[in-house]
Amino acid sequence: MKPTLSLYFFRRIISTVSLLWLALWALLLFFDLLRNADNDGFLNTFIMALLQSPQSAMETLPFACAIGSTLAIRRMVRDGEMAALRTAGLSPVVIVTLQLIAALPFLAAYILFSEILLPGGANLAQAIENKSNTVHGLWLAEGDDYIHIQKLENNNVMLSVAIYHTENATLKGITRAARADFKNDSWRLHDVVHLGNDNGALSEQRQQQQAWALSLRPSSFSAVSANPREMAVYDAMRAAADLAAAGQHNSTLQKVIWRRWLTLPAILLLVVFAVGFISAGRRGRYAVSLPVLAAAAVTGIYFIARDIAIQTAEISDTPLLLLLPPLAFIAYLIYSVRRAAVV
Repeated sequence: MKPTLSLYFFRRIISTVSLLWLALWALLLFFDLLRNADNDGFLNTFIMALLQSPQSAMETLPFACAIGSTLAIRRMVRDGEMAALRTAGLSPVVIVTLQLIAALPFLAAYILFSEILLPGGANLAQAIENKSNTVHGLWLAEGDDYIHIQKLENNNVMLSVAIYHTENATLKGITRAARADFKNDSWRLHDVVHLGNDNGALSEQRQQQQAWALSLRPSSFSAVSANPREMAVYDAMRAAADLAAAGQHNSTLQKVIWRRWLTLPAILLLVVFAVGFISAGRRGRYAVSLPVLAAAAVTGIYFIARDIAIQTAEISDTPLLLLLPPLAFIAYLIYSVRRAAVV
């Protein structure tokens, strides 16, 4: 196939998807401005909305991919360009391949937003608003010990720590510390008081400081000091691994990670959704509104199926269920390609 045809095809797909993505993103940004403009002035509201907009960009990208690609294909069908391209040698399989290649820049854009712009914007917005990342009243479980942290600062400093030591559901003692910090790859308690129960006799011991064998690392606490939806996947995976290694609950982080991973194939597959319309007639076998509505509906159905698969995989402890939404979409695409090839 001639490179000129490929470049022309790429230009039509990429430009249409990009313009639609920008329009959807700007529309959500505008609505956010209208909703919050009275709270803190227009300029501050605009800056905050812009810093928080990567989340909206990530959520609208799959819809822009599906609808934009469908509009581009339908326009080429309407203008007779698709018939000319197919006559020049573009079979449905080649068209699908070109659509997948055209989706790669949007896949890269999603990764850029997910790993850099989203957490960076959230951190900057937090700094502008002078919000502390301090967490109050945190409970942890470590073996037979139950730990209460009155205040967690910057993930590596704890204030007012109480450790309840149990054995066979019986309280055996309490360790209190004014502060705990993480240095030299380990936790250390400061101003420690040990309260023990020795056959009904209360004992008390005091220490200036002592080592604390807490398995959680500071990175684990990012899950409670930051919104998991605003974390980079790498940071979320590291925090989830630390929590799992320490026997802590990490389902919220796992759901965020799975949603991000399942969105990656969606960006590729939704761009190819329009293959079902490449054999439509020039004058309206499908009106323009029908493909657009179908693309929007299929995108919504995919993400509903994604969330159902995530919930089911978590409940049944069967991660392979996460593959069902993309596999179902791939089956549809294979059917559409075969159908278009015989028309």
